[in-house]
Amino acid sequence: MLSDEIQKVQINEQKLNQMKKLIISAERQNIKTGEFSTQDMVKNVRKIVEKNVE
Repeated sequence: MLSDEIQKVQINEQKLNQMKKLIISAERQNIKTGEFSTQDMVKNVRKIVEKNVE
C-alpha cells in the first residue's frame, strides 16, 4: 500500500482499550502457564482483534 492510499479511520477508544486488556491478559496467562507457543499466541491475538473489529 502506498502512502497516498492510506486512509484515516475513526478509532473507537473504548473498543481499543478493551482489546488491549484482552491481549495483555492472554499474554500474562501464557507467561504463567507456558501453554501456548509463540505462533499459537499470534493466532490467539489475531482472534481477539478480529472479534473486536467491526
